[in-house]
Amino acid sequence: MSAHNQASDYREDPFIDSLIVRYGGAHARGSILEARELGTSIAGLPRLYTATVHYCFSGVVPRGRYRKTYGCYVTASRLGSLEEIFLLLPLIPGFGIHTEIYKEAAAHVFKTIICAVMRQWIRTSEVGETVESTRRILLEDAAGDRNLASLLAGGIFRSNRQLTGGLVEASKRSMDLNENLVDTLGSTLPDLASRYRPTGRDLVDPVGRSCSNMTQFNGTYESIISESDAEVIRGTDDMEVDPMTRFKIRQISEINLSTRHCILQIDDNQRFVPGIINDPALQQPNSIYTRALNERKEFVACTKVVRKDGEIYLLLACRVDPMHESPRSVTSWSFT
Repeated sequence: MSAHNQASDYREDPFIDSLIVRYGGAHARGSILEARELGTSIAGLPRLYTATVHYCFSGVVPRGRYRKTYGCYVTASRLGSLEEIFLLLPLIPGFGIHTEIYKEAAAHVFKTIICAVMRQWIRTSEVGETVESTRRILLEDAAGDRNLASLLAGGIFRSNRQLTGGLVEASKRSMDLNENLVDTLGSTLPDLASRYRPTGRDLVDPVGRSCSNMTQFNGTYESIISESDAEVIRGTDDMEVDPMTRFKIRQISEINLSTRHCILQIDDNQRFVPGIINDPALQQPNSIYTRALNERKEFVACTKVVRKDGEIYLLLACRVDPMHESPRSVTSWSFT
Protein backbone atom coordinates (compact mmCIF):
# COMPACT_ATOMS: atom_id res chain seq x y z
CA MET A 1 0.00 0.00 0.00
CA SER A 2 1.39 3.39 -0.97
CA ALA A 3 2.09 6.13 1.55
CA HIS A 4 -0.72 8.19 0.02
CA ASN A 5 -3.22 5.37 0.49
CA GLN A 6 -2.00 4.77 4.02
CA ALA A 7 -2.60 8.41 4.84
CA SER A 8 -6.05 8.54 3.28
CA ASP A 9 -7.73 7.08 6.39
CA TYR A 10 -6.64 10.13 8.41
CA ARG A 11 -7.50 12.92 6.00
CA GLU A 12 -10.54 14.04 7.94
CA ASP A 13 -8.62 14.15 11.21
CA PRO A 14 -5.15 15.57 10.56
CA PHE A 15 -2.63 15.52 13.38
CA ILE A 16 -1.48 19.11 12.77
CA ASP A 17 -3.84 21.25 10.69
CA SER A 18 -4.52 24.88 9.79
CA LEU A 19 -0.93 25.50 8.70
CA ILE A 20 -2.08 28.51 6.71
CA VAL A 21 0.36 29.98 4.20
CA ARG A 22 -0.62 33.26 2.57
CA TYR A 23 1.04 35.18 -0.26
CA GLY A 24 0.32 38.92 -0.22
CA GLY A 25 1.20 42.15 -2.00
CA ALA A 26 2.18 42.85 -5.62
CA HIS A 27 0.34 40.55 -8.06
CA ALA A 28 -1.16 38.58 -5.17
CA ARG A 29 -3.37 41.56 -4.36
CA GLY A 30 -5.37 40.56 -7.43
CA SER A 31 -5.44 36.91 -6.31
CA ILE A 32 -2.98 35.78 -8.96
CA LEU A 33 0.60 34.53 -8.67
CA GLU A 34 3.18 33.41 -11.19
CA ALA A 35 2.63 29.65 -11.49
CA ARG A 36 6.25 28.49 -11.48
CA GLU A 37 7.13 30.59 -8.45
CA LEU A 38 4.07 29.35 -6.54
CA GLY A 39 4.87 25.77 -7.50
CA THR A 40 8.47 26.11 -6.33
CA SER A 41 7.31 27.54 -3.01
CA ILE A 42 4.64 24.88 -2.45
CA ALA A 43 7.16 22.15 -3.32
CA GLY A 44 9.56 23.51 -0.71
CA LEU A 45 7.11 23.77 2.18
CA PRO A 46 6.39 20.01 2.53
CA ARG A 47 10.12 19.25 2.69
CA LEU A 48 10.53 21.72 5.55
CA TYR A 49 7.33 20.72 7.35
CA THR A 50 7.82 16.92 7.25
CA ALA A 51 11.45 17.30 8.31
CA THR A 52 10.45 19.57 11.21
CA VAL A 53 7.69 17.28 12.50
CA HIS A 54 10.18 14.37 12.31
CA TYR A 55 12.64 16.45 14.35
CA CYS A 56 9.97 17.39 16.90
CA PHE A 57 9.12 13.75 17.62
CA SER A 58 12.54 12.13 17.35
CA GLY A 59 15.08 14.82 18.19
CA VAL A 60 16.95 13.81 15.03
CA VAL A 61 17.61 16.14 12.11
CA PRO A 62 16.59 14.01 9.09
CA ARG A 63 19.18 13.35 6.42
CA GLY A 64 18.96 11.87 2.97
CA ARG A 65 16.07 9.54 2.19
CA TYR A 66 14.80 9.14 5.73
CA ARG A 67 11.61 7.23 6.55
CA LYS A 68 8.77 9.75 6.91
CA THR A 69 6.14 9.15 9.59
CA TYR A 70 3.97 12.11 8.53
CA GLY A 71 2.97 13.35 5.10
CA CYS A 72 2.13 16.92 4.13
CA TYR A 73 -1.08 17.64 2.24
CA VAL A 74 -2.90 20.74 1.06
CA THR A 75 -6.61 21.39 1.36
CA ALA A 76 -8.93 23.90 -0.28
CA SER A 77 -9.04 27.48 0.94
CA ARG A 78 -11.67 30.12 0.30
CA LEU A 79 -12.42 30.98 -3.30
CA GLY A 80 -10.47 33.80 -4.84
CA SER A 81 -7.55 33.80 -2.42
CA LEU A 82 -3.94 32.79 -2.66
CA GLU A 83 -3.99 31.23 0.76
CA GLU A 84 -3.02 27.57 1.04
CA ILE A 85 -3.79 25.35 4.04
CA PHE A 86 -1.35 22.52 4.77
CA LEU A 87 -1.96 19.42 6.89
CA LEU A 88 0.40 16.90 8.46
CA LEU A 89 -1.03 13.37 8.41
CA PRO A 90 0.34 10.05 9.74
CA LEU A 91 1.76 7.74 7.07
CA ILE A 92 1.93 4.67 9.30
CA PRO A 93 -1.43 2.96 10.12
CA GLY A 94 -2.26 3.35 13.80
CA PHE A 95 0.55 5.82 14.43
CA GLY A 96 -1.79 8.78 14.86
CA ILE A 97 -3.98 6.99 17.40
CA HIS A 98 -1.21 6.99 20.02
CA THR A 99 -0.57 10.69 19.61
CA GLU A 100 -4.16 11.98 19.55
CA ILE A 101 -3.88 13.42 23.05
CA TYR A 102 -0.80 15.43 22.08
CA LYS A 103 -2.29 17.24 19.08
CA GLU A 104 -2.43 20.70 20.63
CA ALA A 105 0.99 20.36 22.21
CA ALA A 106 2.48 19.04 18.97
CA ALA A 107 1.09 21.97 16.97
CA HIS A 108 2.64 24.36 19.50
CA VAL A 109 6.08 22.71 19.34
CA PHE A 110 5.99 22.42 15.55
CA LYS A 111 5.07 26.06 14.91
CA THR A 112 7.56 27.30 17.51
CA ILE A 113 10.36 25.36 15.80
CA ILE A 114 9.35 26.58 12.33
CA CYS A 115 9.43 30.19 13.56
CA ALA A 116 12.87 29.56 15.08
CA VAL A 117 14.14 28.15 11.78
CA MET A 118 12.85 31.23 9.92
CA ARG A 119 14.61 33.52 12.37
CA GLN A 120 17.89 31.63 11.99
CA TRP A 121 17.69 31.97 8.22
CA ILE A 122 17.12 35.73 8.50
CA ARG A 123 19.26 36.64 11.54
CA THR A 124 22.28 34.43 10.96
CA SER A 125 24.40 36.15 13.60
CA GLU A 126 21.85 35.52 16.37
CA VAL A 127 21.71 31.73 16.44
CA GLY A 128 22.47 31.58 20.15
CA GLU A 129 19.74 34.09 20.97
CA THR A 130 17.24 32.17 18.81
CA VAL A 131 18.03 28.87 20.52
CA GLU A 132 17.71 30.48 23.97
CA SER A 133 14.40 32.22 23.21
CA THR A 134 12.97 28.99 21.74
CA ARG A 135 14.08 27.02 24.81
CA ARG A 136 12.54 29.62 27.12
CA ILE A 137 9.19 29.61 25.27
CA LEU A 138 8.94 25.82 25.35
CA LEU A 139 9.98 25.56 29.00
CA GLU A 140 7.58 28.25 30.22
CA ASP A 141 4.67 26.67 28.39
CA ALA A 142 5.61 23.12 29.42
CA ALA A 143 5.56 24.17 33.09
CA GLY A 144 1.77 24.44 32.92
CA ASP A 145 1.05 21.76 30.33
CA ARG A 146 1.76 18.12 31.20
CA ASN A 147 1.10 16.96 27.64
CA LEU A 148 3.61 19.45 26.27
CA ALA A 149 6.20 18.43 28.87
CA SER A 150 5.70 14.75 27.99
CA LEU A 151 5.94 15.49 24.29
CA LEU A 152 9.22 17.36 24.74
CA ALA A 153 10.58 14.59 26.93
CA GLY A 154 9.66 11.92 24.40
CA GLY A 155 10.49 13.93 21.31
CA ILE A 156 12.96 16.74 20.77
CA PHE A 157 15.58 15.83 23.37
CA ARG A 158 15.25 12.03 23.32
CA SER A 159 16.88 11.15 20.03
CA ASN A 160 16.33 7.78 18.35
CA ARG A 161 13.50 6.70 20.65
CA GLN A 162 10.23 5.31 19.35
CA LEU A 163 7.57 7.97 19.95
CA THR A 164 5.08 5.98 22.02
CA GLY A 165 7.71 4.34 24.19
CA GLY A 166 9.40 7.67 24.80
CA LEU A 167 6.14 9.32 25.81
CA VAL A 168 5.16 6.53 28.21
CA GLU A 169 8.58 6.59 29.81
CA ALA A 170 8.51 10.38 30.06
CA SER A 171 5.13 10.38 31.78
CA LYS A 172 6.35 8.00 34.52
CA ARG A 173 9.22 10.05 35.81
CA SER A 174 10.23 13.63 36.40
CA MET A 175 12.74 14.89 33.83
CA ASP A 176 15.01 17.90 33.83
CA LEU A 177 13.57 19.61 30.75
CA ASN A 178 15.76 22.66 31.17
CA GLU A 179 19.10 20.83 31.02
CA ASN A 180 18.06 18.56 28.17
CA LEU A 181 16.57 21.35 26.07
CA VAL A 182 19.72 23.45 26.47
CA ASP A 183 21.89 20.57 25.26
CA THR A 184 19.64 19.34 22.48
CA LEU A 185 18.37 22.58 20.95
CA GLY A 186 21.87 24.04 21.04
CA SER A 187 23.28 21.17 18.97
CA THR A 188 20.36 20.27 16.70
CA LEU A 189 18.24 23.35 15.99
CA PRO A 190 21.04 25.17 14.09
CA ASP A 191 21.65 21.94 12.17
CA LEU A 192 17.98 21.75 11.17
CA ALA A 193 18.03 25.34 9.91
CA SER A 194 21.31 24.87 8.04
CA ARG A 195 20.39 21.57 6.40
CA TYR A 196 17.05 22.88 5.11
CA ARG A 197 18.25 26.33 4.01
CA PRO A 198 18.07 25.26 0.30
CA THR A 199 14.41 24.37 0.88
CA GLY A 200 13.93 27.85 2.32
CA ARG A 201 15.16 29.34 -0.95
CA ASP A 202 12.43 27.42 -2.75
CA LEU A 203 9.59 28.39 -0.45
CA VAL A 204 10.35 32.13 -0.71
CA ASP A 205 10.68 31.99 -4.51
CA PRO A 206 7.61 34.21 -5.22
CA VAL A 207 8.48 36.85 -2.60
CA GLY A 208 9.85 39.99 -4.22
CA ARG A 209 8.67 38.82 -7.61
CA SER A 210 4.96 38.16 -7.98
CA CYS A 211 4.16 38.84 -4.31
CA SER A 212 5.75 41.07 -1.69
CA ASN A 213 5.31 38.92 1.40
CA MET A 214 4.50 35.41 2.58
CA THR A 215 2.77 34.58 5.87
CA GLN A 216 2.82 31.25 7.67
CA PHE A 217 0.26 30.48 10.38
CA ASN A 218 -2.08 32.85 12.20
CA GLY A 219 -2.25 34.54 15.59
CA THR A 220 0.55 33.94 18.08
CA TYR A 221 2.65 31.94 15.63
CA GLU A 222 2.30 34.26 12.63
CA SER A 223 5.56 34.38 10.69
CA ILE A 224 5.79 36.99 7.92
CA ILE A 225 8.58 36.85 5.34
CA SER A 226 9.11 40.23 3.67
CA GLU A 227 11.08 40.98 0.52
CA SER A 228 14.17 41.84 2.54
CA ASP A 229 13.82 38.61 4.52
CA ALA A 230 13.48 36.62 1.28
CA GLU A 231 16.56 38.31 -0.13
CA VAL A 232 18.57 37.09 2.85
CA ILE A 233 17.14 33.55 2.71
CA ARG A 234 18.00 33.32 -1.00
CA GLY A 235 21.45 34.75 -0.35
CA THR A 236 24.53 33.44 1.41
CA ASP A 237 25.15 32.71 5.07
CA ASP A 238 26.90 36.06 5.56
CA MET A 239 23.68 37.98 4.87
CA GLU A 240 21.07 39.06 7.42
CA VAL A 241 18.31 41.64 7.79
CA ASP A 242 18.04 44.34 10.45
CA PRO A 243 14.75 45.14 12.21
CA MET A 244 12.57 47.96 10.85
CA THR A 245 14.10 51.38 11.48
CA ARG A 246 13.70 55.01 10.39
CA PHE A 247 16.15 55.93 7.67
CA LYS A 248 17.16 59.19 6.03
CA ILE A 249 17.02 58.94 2.23
CA ARG A 250 19.12 61.77 0.84
CA GLN A 251 18.40 61.15 -2.82
CA ILE A 252 16.76 58.74 -5.26
CA SER A 253 18.60 58.51 -8.58
CA GLU A 254 16.52 55.79 -10.30
CA ILE A 255 13.07 54.22 -9.93
CA ASN A 256 11.48 51.39 -11.92
CA LEU A 257 7.73 51.61 -11.32
CA SER A 258 7.15 48.06 -12.61
CA THR A 259 9.70 46.22 -10.49
CA ARG A 260 9.80 48.84 -7.67
CA HIS A 261 13.60 48.69 -7.70
CA CYS A 262 15.48 51.92 -7.11
CA ILE A 263 18.90 53.41 -6.38
CA LEU A 264 19.21 55.38 -3.13
CA GLN A 265 21.79 57.68 -1.59
CA ILE A 266 21.91 57.29 2.17
CA ASP A 267 25.05 59.02 3.40
CA ASP A 268 27.11 62.16 2.85
CA ASN A 269 29.75 60.47 0.72
CA GLN A 270 27.71 60.30 -2.49
CA ARG A 271 27.45 56.53 -2.12
CA PHE A 272 24.39 54.82 -3.60
CA VAL A 273 22.86 51.43 -2.77
CA PRO A 274 20.12 49.36 -4.47
CA GLY A 275 16.68 49.36 -2.90
CA ILE A 276 13.10 48.16 -3.25
CA ILE A 277 10.11 50.40 -2.54
CA ASN A 278 7.46 48.17 -0.99
CA ASP A 279 4.93 50.94 -0.49
CA PRO A 280 1.64 51.12 -2.46
CA ALA A 281 2.03 54.92 -2.42
CA LEU A 282 4.71 54.56 -5.10
CA GLN A 283 2.01 53.95 -7.71
CA GLN A 284 0.12 57.12 -6.82
CA PRO A 285 0.61 60.20 -9.04
CA ASN A 286 3.20 62.62 -7.71
CA SER A 287 4.18 60.32 -4.84
CA ILE A 288 6.88 61.37 -2.41
CA TYR A 289 9.21 58.89 -4.12
CA THR A 290 8.80 60.33 -7.60
CA ARG A 291 9.03 63.86 -6.17
CA ALA A 292 12.27 62.90 -4.42
CA LEU A 293 13.57 61.62 -7.77
CA ASN A 294 12.53 64.69 -9.74
CA GLU A 295 13.35 67.36 -7.16
CA ARG A 296 16.31 65.70 -5.40
CA LYS A 297 14.54 66.00 -2.06
CA GLU A 298 15.44 64.23 1.18
CA PHE A 299 12.86 62.34 3.20
CA VAL A 300 12.61 59.81 6.02
CA ALA A 301 11.29 56.28 5.44
CA CYS A 302 10.68 53.23 7.60
CA THR A 303 12.99 50.62 6.10
CA LYS A 304 14.60 47.23 6.55
CA VAL A 305 18.30 46.88 5.82
CA VAL A 306 19.82 43.77 4.29
CA ARG A 307 23.48 43.36 5.22
CA LYS A 308 26.23 41.26 3.72
CA ASP A 309 29.43 40.83 5.73
CA GLY A 310 28.10 43.58 8.01
CA GLU A 311 27.77 46.18 5.23
CA ILE A 312 24.57 47.49 3.67
CA TYR A 313 23.59 45.38 0.65
CA LEU A 314 19.95 46.37 0.01
CA LEU A 315 17.31 48.72 1.46
CA LEU A 316 13.61 47.89 1.56
CA ALA A 317 11.58 51.09 1.94
CA CYS A 318 8.21 50.13 3.45
CA ARG A 319 6.59 53.51 4.01
CA VAL A 320 7.33 57.18 4.56
CA ASP A 321 7.49 58.10 8.22
CA PRO A 322 4.84 60.84 8.77
CA MET A 323 6.24 61.64 12.22
CA HIS A 324 9.61 62.64 10.80
CA GLU A 325 9.09 64.90 7.83
CA SER A 326 12.31 66.76 8.53
CA PRO A 327 15.44 64.78 7.61
CA ARG A 328 17.38 66.63 10.30
CA SER A 329 15.46 64.68 12.98
CA VAL A 330 17.07 61.38 12.00
CA THR A 331 20.73 60.53 12.20
CA SER A 332 22.19 59.54 8.83
CA TRP A 333 23.55 56.04 8.34
CA SER A 334 27.28 55.47 8.25
CA PHE A 335 28.92 52.63 6.38
CA THR A 336 31.32 50.42 8.27
